Amino acid sequence: MDKVIVKSIGSISALGKTKREVLNSYQKADHSFSMHPSGKWVGVISLTDDQIPLGRDNENIPFYRLDRSVLLGMYAASVCSKEAQWNDEKEVSINIGSSRGATGIFEKYAHQFFAGEKLGPLSSPLTTSGNVSSWAAQYLGNSNHAFSHSVTCSTGMQSLLNGIAWLKSGMSNRFIAGATEAPLTPFTIAQMEAIKIYSNETEVPNKALDFNKQKNTFVLSEGAVALGLELSSDSAGLAEIEGWGYSIEKIQHATSVSKEGSGLQMAMKQALQAAGEPEIDLIIAHAPGTLLGDQSEWNAIHSVFGDKIPRVTGNKWKIGHSLAASGLLSLEFGILLLNNEIDDLNPFAKGNKPKKINRIMVNASGFGGNCTSIILKK
Repeated sequence: MDKVIVKSIGSISALGKTKREVLNSYQKADHSFSMHPSGKWVGVISLTDDQIPLGRDNENIPFYRLDRSVLLGMYAASVCSKEAQWNDEKEVSINIGSSRGATGIFEKYAHQFFAGEKLGPLSSPLTTSGNVSSWAAQYLGNSNHAFSHSVTCSTGMQSLLNGIAWLKSGMSNRFIAGATEAPLTPFTIAQMEAIKIYSNETEVPNKALDFNKQKNTFVLSEGAVALGLELSSDSAGLAEIEGWGYSIEKIQHATSVSKEGSGLQMAMKQALQAAGEPEIDLIIAHAPGTLLGDQSEWNAIHSVFGDKIPRVTGNKWKIGHSLAASGLLSLEFGILLLNNEIDDLNPFAKGNKPKKINRIMVNASGFGGNCTSIILKK
């Protein structure tokens, strides 16, 4: 049977906007955070909206009106499409999701409304969730279908699940699966503070997987990722998606996860079964840097793997949490580890580094109990 192959990847985050910049950032033993005007650490892309490298010669696209989340998603999708060399007439299906969507301009329009100002006619179409995929499709010009969704912090990984389903069903031959988030706005940061999870640390702001920490160390970041997916019989690509699992766990509160991580347990078991129960060399955890979130996932991993837990690592100590895009940024990290001789520099990683990495499990979970687990094969 044909394999689901990651043909290409495009991303933009605090780590950089090109494959080389991202790789260089992972080879440095320091974080990528900066201080926000709110006094909080954030993972920010050091480009203004008009500096995001998009060709702006299409007069039908109102670039200056689009939200930053949309622009970031368009950039990631364009790099992904170019890297895949999808230049012929075959059409591409696009699913780019977002947890918050057009965060910046939504807050701007809300402020205008509550100030008694009259809203412009574009306040509705430019703030819909569908923005993030539809404008990418308009920009690329070769899409036969584009859709968006929000499954909180599991959004990007569930875009990948959609891509697998569309390819396997024959509904599409080429699929861009992605997620984008630009949440570094006053209201959104205040929301994260209200949950009482935001980091006040200094030298290492996010201490994901550090079980000696005494308080939450969540850091919010922005970013976008897009994966080019195809079915292939010869594994010609960056990695094979060998297994996938998903679940919803029962929750007691809107922000809670179970102590035993029951949702991630189910997702990991399902992914392992789909892949044929292979040996996993490395797990890239969702691990947001919170006391409950980190411990819950560790308990889930221990339950699934018992005494044979692989090395467990993550990238939020370096890049923070980009909500919808976080899972695919973890997956990008996994693809880099599979294809490059680089060290995992996470100071809080658990277990010994494997001599060789052939398979990586990547986890994601979000508010509402949504959990996803993906197995990458070299």
